[in-house]
Amino acid sequence: MTRVNQHIGIADNQGVPNDSMEAFMNEHTDWAMSNAKWIMNYATDPAKASAFVRGHMPVSNTSLTFDEAHRLFQAAAASGDVSVMTKVNQRVGIADANGVPNDSMEAFMNDHTDWAMRNAQWIVDNATSPARAKSWLRAHP
Repeated sequence: MTRVNQHIGIADNQGVPNDSMEAFMNEHTDWAMSNAKWIMNYATDPAKASAFVRGHMPVSNTSLTFDEAHRLFQAAAASGDVSVMTKVNQRVGIADANGVPNDSMEAFMNDHTDWAMRNAQWIVDNATSPARAKSWLRAHP
């Protein structure tokens, strides 16, 4: 929750609420009243809530969401193009400027295994051949 609060600007780097917290909570109450169906679908199930948040939060050191980073990674791997894979690894923050994997690679790969299990249909639709993967990458630069 601290990371979410920091991301939306209601907590500082240590997770301490800031002056924006009260106004946000008032706005959130109004939002929650008008989005009860969404809340019932996601927020009442811890697994669904966690998956939703992970899919919409930026990956560390990048502006990509969790889903965006893993889609790029999967498509790049399926493209079979080493230069594309190197650029994507750098973009998602798991390789340095020379393309050498960094300390974030292992955690990303662990997350990617879980992501792939939950997103098998996306993989089938977009990343089962080099041609499909390259087409998806061209459409999502």
